[in-house]
Amino acid sequence: MERCEAGGRWCIDRRVNVGTVVSALSSLAIAAGMIASLAARLDAVEGQVGQMREDAQESRRTAMQVERIDERIIAMHRMLEEIKAELRQRREERR
Repeated sequence: MERCEAGGRWCIDRRVNVGTVVSALSSLAIAAGMIASLAARLDAVEGQVGQMREDAQESRRTAMQVERIDERIIAMHRMLEEIKAELRQRREERR
């Protein structure tokens, strides 16, 4: 390639092989294909990240529900212990 005198832009003269032009164009096509492939992969990863966020939120909600249930079970266990203690005390009073 050489500088064209008229406009100062690059121009192709007869010394450039057709193979060189074809090679440059095929490299450009391969690069465009790789970019499209990467864009598709990025879209897939973004979709997975969105799904993971939703799953994480659902897991947090489930964990909060389990925690509340655990608190209720602990409270019920305390009540049962109090009832047992009261029953033991009443038995001892009867004797």
